[in-house]
Amino acid sequence: MNIKLKKKEKIIVFETIFKNLKNFIKECCLEFNTDGLYIQGIDPTHAVLIQLKIVKEWFDLYDVNENNNFGLHCETLFKIINCLKTQENIELKREENNSEILEISFLGNDDKISKTFELTEIQIENNKIEIPSNIEYESDLIINTSELSDIVKELAIFNENITFCFNEENLELKTNGTLGNAKILLDNNSIELYQIEEDLNFELTFSGDFLNNVCCFNKLNKNITISSSQQYPLKMEYNLDIYHEKEMKKSDDDDEIITADSFCTFHIASIVE
Repeated sequence: MNIKLKKKEKIIVFETIFKNLKNFIKECCLEFNTDGLYIQGIDPTHAVLIQLKIVKEWFDLYDVNENNNFGLHCETLFKIINCLKTQENIELKREENNSEILEISFLGNDDKISKTFELTEIQIENNKIEIPSNIEYESDLIINTSELSDIVKELAIFNENITFCFNEENLELKTNGTLGNAKILLDNNSIELYQIEEDLNFELTFSGDFLNNVCCFNKLNKNITISSSQQYPLKMEYNLDIYHEKEMKKSDDDDEIITADSFCTFHIASIVE
């Protein structure tokens, strides 16, 4: 197995993923399949399910001839990547006999190795949850991630839980606390797309800490897609396809959200108050 990242923007994405993934899960299993990298994990409270998929075309080099699973500590991998200097590239290598070592090297522009770290595999139960791919959400939203992050922090002044109020006219976020209340109406400056089923009006409440931690992944994409329904967990997704000549967009014909090939997705359970 031999994988390389050379483009700076992709290295930043890779670093951002593992810098913030540790805020949800301590350990994860990297599944290096012949068609790309896949990670699934659930936080200790079982309220957030994380799903990451990066297709092989996203990488500058992806040479994987057989499926490889490798368990590791998320924070350890981030600390290694955090040692990377500007203009250095990343190479991941593993022997074909499924060695217990994942070799992470930093290379200069001449592909000369400057540093090498060896991660020892840890045993992780990799019981994946099957996520339906045909869920029809009642509302879809594409919003600027930095704007959403600011709103979440402002609402947290009064309560750690934040309520989304969905209706045909607008989308409002609010919070209620013993010391006061706050409401913020989302406007067109921060929203790229907002669509909801006709005559529908509903509210969902979520942990502000979880929402804030998701917003910390904002270097993955300037926008985030939020899909909601009264029957399913909230889906917050970063589209990574922009890093191999695609853009997050909606269909010109029917306003449907186009599914990303490479993505980082968070499924967040609502709070019943």
